[in-house]
Amino acid sequence: MLKKHPPIHLLAALTSLVLAPFAPSVGAVAITDRLATDLLAQRVVTQDVEAAGYFQQGVSRYNEGRLDAAIVAFRQALERDPRIAIAHYYLGNVLNEKGRTEEAIAEYRRAVGLNPNLPDAYYNLGVIYYKQGLLEEAIAAYDRALAINPEYSNAYYNLGVILFQQGRLDEAIVAYNQVTRLNPNNPKAYYNLGIALENQGQLAAATDAYQRAIAIDPNLTEIHNALGNVLSRQNQPEEAIAAYKEAISRQPQNVAAHYNLGVLLYYQNQLKEAINPLKRARDLYKSQGDLDKAEQVNQLIQQIEILRKQPSSSSSLRSVEQA
Repeated sequence: MLKKHPPIHLLAALTSLVLAPFAPSVGAVAITDRLATDLLAQRVVTQDVEAAGYFQQGVSRYNEGRLDAAIVAFRQALERDPRIAIAHYYLGNVLNEKGRTEEAIAEYRRAVGLNPNLPDAYYNLGVIYYKQGLLEEAIAAYDRALAINPEYSNAYYNLGVILFQQGRLDEAIVAYNQVTRLNPNNPKAYYNLGIALENQGQLAAATDAYQRAIAIDPNLTEIHNALGNVLSRQNQPEEAIAAYKEAISRQPQNVAAHYNLGVLLYYQNQLKEAINPLKRARDLYKSQGDLDKAEQVNQLIQQIEILRKQPSSSSSLRSVEQA
């Protein structure tokens, strides 16, 4: 059991360096921003043979990396037959890859206007809207994609990210559970699920989600750190210490894991053992140019050094005030 010292704030990432009540992991893994861009030659629903030929040229040129030429070919196809929805969709993909976002949006809208059953077009709109900060529009786009294709794993994933950011944890958890059902080998989905569960106070379930993520990809060091945090909150310090050490062994530059390990050892009265990881965290902050956090950690180190010289330090630790 953890000793009854003031609760601590364990860092999920490079967040504010304070000793305050436990806080759940901050933020979620970034949204999946890979557009559905695979351009495959296929039969075009058009009676205009020339339009079909231009369309196939566009596909070939895109696959060759000739984006400008692909745009020309798709536009030629649409001049011949502007009702080829899939050509508008593919043109949107190419324009987006060229950084011409507003034009891409217009093409996706034309595509779904002609054929409302294009889930990839709605998905790509969702990605773009999210990047533009239009969260409600992104949610609506992902919902449309899922209405067409209920098995669209990436759409559930991105929807979960947005719902989490909006504080809609129950809905985010539902979305992430759908991802893990459809793609059980997605470690980031389990990680995000764990973060949402941890925010809800479902610590045992969060632990299970983090452990599942680690079983799939043990090299995702941020998950080891998150696992250490949630184990600490469940009064399992030895297991938490092992998780932090695993994070450090896989990524020696992981400042959060060094800091969390040092702080947890401090509150376990293992003062001597706490010094080295805290010094490492301090030095890493310095190397990153974050001198304020480096100084805060240095103050903690100095306090521990003072406590080590006091006969009563093994039984009573003073709380560290926020710098």
